[in-house]
Amino acid sequence: MEFSQRAADIVTSYDISPYQNVPLLSEVAAAKDPNEPWDREEPDSPADLDD
Repeated sequence: MEFSQRAADIVTSYDISPYQNVPLLSEVAAAKDPNEPWDREEPDSPADLDD
């Protein structure tokens, strides 16, 4: 109840920005299928979240 009364004061603006705190490809692979481990030969970089 208090949040809904104060929401306008708390959320003053929002913008669409580049992804932040994006999980690594290895973390996404582990979450998708724990039985198929990440291939360590491939570079580990931020995951493409557009899929």
